[in-house]
Amino acid sequence: MKKLLSSLLGILAACTTATPATPPIARTQIEGDVFTFMTEVDGPRVQGAVLTILELPGVTTTTGADGHFVLADLPVGQEVTLVMQHPDYYPLQTATFKLGASGIRPFALQALPLSLFTTMAGLFLDLEKDKHCIIATTVARLGGTLHVHLRQGESGVQAQLTPKTADTVGPVYFGENVLPDPGLQASTKDGGLLFYNVLPGDYVLSATKAQAVFAPLQLKCRAGYLVNAGPPMSLQSHVVTPDWGAQLTGAGDSVADAGDALCDKTANCVEAKDGPGRYPAATTASCKGVFRRAIKWLDADCAAQKGLKSAWAALLTCRAASCDTALGGDSTCATEDAAFVAAADAYGACYAGKHL
Repeated sequence: MKKLLSSLLGILAACTTATPATPPIARTQIEGDVFTFMTEVDGPRVQGAVLTILELPGVTTTTGADGHFVLADLPVGQEVTLVMQHPDYYPLQTATFKLGASGIRPFALQALPLSLFTTMAGLFLDLEKDKHCIIATTVARLGGTLHVHLRQGESGVQAQLTPKTADTVGPVYFGENVLPDPGLQASTKDGGLLFYNVLPGDYVLSATKAQAVFAPLQLKCRAGYLVNAGPPMSLQSHVVTPDWGAQLTGAGDSVADAGDALCDKTANCVEAKDGPGRYPAATTASCKGVFRRAIKWLDADCAAQKGLKSAWAALLTCRAASCDTALGGDSTCATEDAAFVAAADAYGACYAGKHL
C-alpha cells in the first residue's frame, strides 16, 4: 500500500511539474494629443480633457496644458475605444482598435467645441442626437496629419457604413472649405465625411476608390456621442493593416528627415506668432511620429517604382523652407503637392494590385 501511494504521489508531482506556467500578458500603452477641431496646428491645446477606455473601466487620465496624454499598462490584444469628456466640448468617442505590441502612438483626437457643434447641427434640421450617435471621420492620404498645415484628405473616395439602418443619413462629405456639403458624392481633399442619426450598435466603416485600398474602421455607436477616430487613424489609404504604433527610428531617411524639419519649423513659427507653449514639445514629438509611422508602412517595391519618397520629401522640404510656407495654405508649394498626389496615386495603384 505504501509503495502504491508513493507511486501515485510521484505521478502527481510529475504532472504538476510538467504543467507550464501561464506567461504574463504583454503590456503596452496609448499616447497622443487632444486638439480643438479646425485649430489643430495654431490653436491652444485642450487642457483638462478626461480620457477613459470604454472596454477597461477604471483606466483614465487627464490632459495637461499641452493637451498630451498617456494611457499606460494596457494588455496587448485588447480592444480599445477611447472616450473623451470635457465640459466645453461635445462628448467624443474614437473608433475601436486592437492593441498590438507597439501600442498606439501618436493618437490625435479632434474635440468639437459645444458652440461649434450647435452651429454645425443647425445645418441638419432632422438631427436627433439624444437617440443616435454621429459618426465623423477623415479619409486620410499617406502622410495625412493634423500637426502641420498640409491637407490630410484623400479625394474621390466613397464611404460605406455597414449595417446602414433606415434612420441613418449619409455619407455627407466635407467640401474643401471644411464644411459638410450634402450635394457632394465623394470626398474632397479635406477628406471629411459624416453619418448622423445612427442607431446605437456596432458598425464597420469602409471606403472605395479605383486602384486604392483602405483600412476599415470598427465603430461602437452610443447615443449622444460624436464618434471620430481622428486623422490619420481613420479611413487610411494605401494600408491594409496599419500598425498604429510603428515608428521608423534613426536619421538618414529622406522623408523622415524632411518631416522632422517641417515639424520643428511649424513649432518655431507657431510659437513666434502666438507665444511660447502654443506648440508644445509633446506636439512636436507626435508630429514627427506621424510621418515616421507612415513611412514604416510603405511597400518598398511600390515606393521605389513609383517615386513616392522623392516626391514626398520634396513637398515636406518645400513647406519647411520658411514660416510663410510652413503655415501657408493650399497655394503654398502647389507644384510639389500635385507631384506628391500623383506619386501617391501611382503608389496606391501598385499597392492595390498586390493586396486586393
